[in-house]
Amino acid sequence: MARDISAKSTELPEKQLARALLNALTTFECELRLDLDAELIDEDEARHIDEAEREQTAHVLAELHELERRYPPGGRHRVAATLA
Repeated sequence: MARDISAKSTELPEKQLARALLNALTTFECELRLDLDAELIDEDEARHIDEAEREQTAHVLAELHELERRYPPGGRHRVAATLA
């Protein structure tokens, strides 16, 4: 499956970061399931690790969304233009 890199590069940095965080969480959960299947960790430990990781990811995403509300893209571009 080919990805359109040009479309991704026009995304705002915070959108790229949010996408990267969610992709990282998905990858982490897959690896955690593999560890569980290989009996490297038990069910309770896997659940605890997964819940903690989800909470931390949700916290970072909430902070990111708060920054987006506080500093909307249009405002940032105007500030950057006045500084240049």
